[in-house]
Amino acid sequence: MVSETTRRRTYSYGPADDPVTTARRVAGRYAQLRERSTNDGGAEQVG
Repeated sequence: MVSETTRRRTYSYGPADDPVTTARRVAGRYAQLRERSTNDGGAEQVG
């Protein structure tokens, strides 16, 4: 996730034994990457 105020990536800590939260975070990140990919024509971004 990216903070709306600082525009920096925010990292969340979560226990490894919480599969529901982990799945939610992975799904959110996947959606973010897909959105970025479709917005830039599918070009891979580094950095």
